[in-house]
Amino acid sequence: MDELYDIIRDVSPDLLTNHDSFKAEDCQDAFDHGERNSGAVYTLYTDPESAPVLAVCQFDDQSGWTLIQRRLDGTIDFNRGWDEYAHGFGNPKGEYWIGLENIFHLTKKNHRLSIFLEDHENQSRTANYSLFQIENETSNYQLLVSGYSGDAGNSLSYHHEMGFSTVDYDNDGWYTGSCAFTFQGGWWFNACVNANLNGVWHDANNARPSTFGVAWFAWKYPYSFKTVYMMIDHHDDVPSVLTVDQTHPVDQGLYNQDHSPDPPDSARDYDHVFSLMDKAEVVLGCQPTVPSQEAAVDKTSLHDPRFSASHGTNAWSDDNCSSTITSLD
Repeated sequence: MDELYDIIRDVSPDLLTNHDSFKAEDCQDAFDHGERNSGAVYTLYTDPESAPVLAVCQFDDQSGWTLIQRRLDGTIDFNRGWDEYAHGFGNPKGEYWIGLENIFHLTKKNHRLSIFLEDHENQSRTANYSLFQIENETSNYQLLVSGYSGDAGNSLSYHHEMGFSTVDYDNDGWYTGSCAFTFQGGWWFNACVNANLNGVWHDANNARPSTFGVAWFAWKYPYSFKTVYMMIDHHDDVPSVLTVDQTHPVDQGLYNQDHSPDPPDSARDYDHVFSLMDKAEVVLGCQPTVPSQEAAVDKTSLHDPRFSASHGTNAWSDDNCSSTITSLD
C-alpha cells in the first residue's frame, strides 16, 4: 500500500485526498461522502478482494465521475497487450487507462458514460450513454452500451456486445484478420471501427487524414483527435439490462467484412449516413461466406492477406464479395 501512495506523491504531494479517511468504491461514492476536490487523484476500492486503484475524480453539482481513460499528448503508448489493458497503465494525471478489470467491477452497478472529444482546433463535443457496462474476463470484457445523447454522434453503439481485443488476443468480428494489429491499440473492435479512442495519437500536422488514430468517425473522419476523456458515474434509477438503442441503428463501420462503404469526405457527408441509420436502412455492400468450423481461418497470424496497411488503395475479395476502399492515411 505504501508504494501506491508513493506513486501519487511523486506526481503531486497534495493530490491524495482520501488517504486514511474512507474507502470509496468510485468517485460517486466519494461524492456521497462529501468530496468535492475535482481533478484530484483518489484511491478507489473497486473490488474488496483486489488492490485499490488510483483514479481522477471529476465532480459536478450532482455527481462524481470516475475517469477511466484519457488521451492528451501521445506520451503513453496505447498499443499494449492483454495483461496491461486488463490491469491498467499510464499516469492518473496524464494519459491513462484504468484497466478492464476495474471497469468491470465499477460497472457492476448501473453506470452511464460520458466521452469528451477535442480536436486540434480546440473544438469540443461530447457523446453520452445512459447505460454502460462491461462483462468479466471470461466474457472477454464484452461491452454493453446504449442510450446515446450528445453532439459528437453515436460511434460507440457499433461496438456493442463486442469483446475486447489487443494485439496479442483477438476477439473482434473481422474473422480473417486482427483489428488490434491493424489499428495499433486495444478496443472493443467489431469489424473493425466506428470509434477507437485507444488508437495511435497524432499531432496537429498529422491528424488529418488519419484513419488509424484516436478515432470517432461520427464527428470527423478521417481524423485523429487531440484530447479524449472517458468518464463514468453510477445511478440507481437506470435499468440493469442493456440493449442496443434500436431507434438509432449503427453504421457497419470501416473495414467491416460485410460492408465497406467509401469513406465520407467530411463530417457533412457522414450526416447522410446517419440519416439512413435513422430510417433503419442498413445496406450491405456484400455478403461474404463465413467459413465453416472445419475450414475456419486461423486468426493467430494477425495479418489478413486481403488487406494491406500501406498507402493508397486497399482491396479484398471473397467468393461472393468484393469491395474497395481508399486508405487516406
